[in-house]
Amino acid sequence: LPVIPEEMMVLHGFSDRRLDELLRQLRKNKAPVALKAVLTQSNCEWSFYQLYKEIRAEHEQMTATENLDSV
Repeated sequence: LPVIPEEMMVLHGFSDRRLDELLRQLRKNKAPVALKAVLTQSNCEWSFYQLYKEIRAEHEQMTATENLDSV
């Protein structure tokens, strides 16, 4: 199997409120994890590598958009 070269956080069973709190605390404590995924009905059957590829692509798109917005 391919090696995933970076940290990734996969979450399941969080309420919206608890998820928001977790993300807020991560930012507050300067413990960023660039790649984060929540398991859903749409992605729960994917392999971990498929999930990683999708989240990596989304992260690249968001980063590119943020970089354009800051110019």
